[in-house]
Amino acid sequence: LSLLQTTLIRDGSGELSVVILQLLYQFSQVSKEHQNALLSWLNESQFLILWRDTFMSNMDQCSIEILCRHVYYFGMIGVNPGFDYIQNWFEVVARNGGISKINSTEWTKCNILFAFARLGVQPTSSFMSSWYNAVVNDMQSYAVHSISTVLWSHAQLNLAPTESFLTEFYSCIERNRDSLSFDILTTLLWSMACLKLQPQQFVIDIYMELSLKQKESRMKAASLVDSIWALSQLDILPDREFLNVWYAEFFRTSRYLSCDDISSILQSVSKLRLRPPQVLFFEPLFSAFGSKLTEWRSRDLANFMHCLALLQYPPGDTLLSTWYDRFEIFHFDFSTTELTCCLWAIASLRCTPTDVFLARWEDGFSAQRELFTPSQLAECFWAMARIHIVMSNLPVDEVGAQMYLKRERSLQSRFDDHWMERADRSNSAMKVDPSRRHLGRGKPPRLAGMPNRDAVLELLDQCSIYKERFAELVRSYTRYFMMRWEQNADREMSSLNASQLANVLWALAELSKHGIVQDWNNVDKRERSRQVWLDSLGPSLVESGPKTLRVIIEAMQELGWDPDIHPLLNEVQVAVSVREQLRKQALQQAMKEAELAIRAAAERAENEENAGTYQRQ
Repeated sequence: LSLLQTTLIRDGSGELSVVILQLLYQFSQVSKEHQNALLSWLNESQFLILWRDTFMSNMDQCSIEILCRHVYYFGMIGVNPGFDYIQNWFEVVARNGGISKINSTEWTKCNILFAFARLGVQPTSSFMSSWYNAVVNDMQSYAVHSISTVLWSHAQLNLAPTESFLTEFYSCIERNRDSLSFDILTTLLWSMACLKLQPQQFVIDIYMELSLKQKESRMKAASLVDSIWALSQLDILPDREFLNVWYAEFFRTSRYLSCDDISSILQSVSKLRLRPPQVLFFEPLFSAFGSKLTEWRSRDLANFMHCLALLQYPPGDTLLSTWYDRFEIFHFDFSTTELTCCLWAIASLRCTPTDVFLARWEDGFSAQRELFTPSQLAECFWAMARIHIVMSNLPVDEVGAQMYLKRERSLQSRFDDHWMERADRSNSAMKVDPSRRHLGRGKPPRLAGMPNRDAVLELLDQCSIYKERFAELVRSYTRYFMMRWEQNADREMSSLNASQLANVLWALAELSKHGIVQDWNNVDKRERSRQVWLDSLGPSLVESGPKTLRVIIEAMQELGWDPDIHPLLNEVQVAVSVREQLRKQALQQAMKEAELAIRAAAERAENEENAGTYQRQ
């Protein structure tokens, strides 16, 4: 450190300091241990203090090229030199006319922004103005890799590029389309997706063509994840050839992907509403889920099941059982959004939840129920009604119980044995008893060795207890939901749209029909709730479509609200008539304005023609 201090003090131009930072960076690249050792030394020693004390006072003596290299190597090492140093750096660069006033190289102009992105430093507006002036004029000679680096930096810093920059950007891609690689173009599309910039069609065409070349050259794992994520964010549906290559690469690399990668891929595929093949996608996906079971946390578990529900692809019995075990362990870590996604997914996939899952879900809900938004409460209520319908398939007599046991044996997934062995090892490490199986996990193992009649009677007893527990959960939830509705209809519940209101009404009708929400059916409470509902429904019905209207009317009929249907429909008809009348008036006014504009244009043309005739004469 003393030797470095002597060198830095004697280094008036700053060139030796660049060499020092370059050596430190090269040292960190030897191995992970070297990098950790360097970062530890930088934090424990006085190097950064020495650096700031040396260059804060004589930064004006260094050229802007040298100053840019300082920031670049700090960014590559991953150490921020400090707020005071960065602030003084921008001031010195601005006093010297900005980066556009020097004859800096392509390397300097592109990598200074890259360094800011690595350090998380937001450039000043004056610096960016100078940077654009310097870069846009020279982009014709830039390599595609440099352009990719610049756009990636914009995405990391959330900087919206200027129109002139984008014009030169597209020109650069067009000129260098023969030298583009799939990885570089993936980075470009990923950056544009982050910046919410819709790429021009020729860029998409080039990208689809380049994907075919990946049959010969393997696709990197990062490109595999970023490509499908970028396309999903840009709402670009890939063609069949691209998907064939992508599925094959996913099948090959799925075992090397992290939990975040798998979660991102599943979310992107569901957003694009693709129909992935079972062998090339779902089998390796479920296998990767099982192999990384101990790494999945609440966010990953909720996203995994939610995306499967969007794809309408239910998991196998044993995989679902393993998922329930993980939920049981982390149920207090789930946020309100994640709890809502889990219950909604289970209901959408028509799975029968375990009694332990319902109990742990209720624990998580009770701990943070005041944090649930109205839309989340509505989704959970709809999910409970759907789960109640699924539960109606549980047996109620001995014949039904025998058929149920027989069906459960035949529904075992062909991967269940593979997943069960892996799950048992994982559960043993997590202190979860794999033999504790409940309804919703397939046939309970303790029934397997029983005589047939004893197993049937045991199953009927379990089903009865299970249904009663679920009914108690629904009653408790309904009491809280209706209390919040009646107390906060104006402030909270008015945020629900017509579709969400229709779903809640349908759920109320479905659960009331089977006598589960009997407390809500109390005459006084029901009358009070009905009035609150009617007040909330009125404004939303005007914007609802025919399907939503049909659901609402059928639910109101089921609830016995027939006298209120016609007044509501009359309100809708009047509102629609008024809206239609206003639309016609606006259309007539627009037609009049268009007619006047056409006449004025004709008069101008006639006057210009007369003037031309007069001039010729």
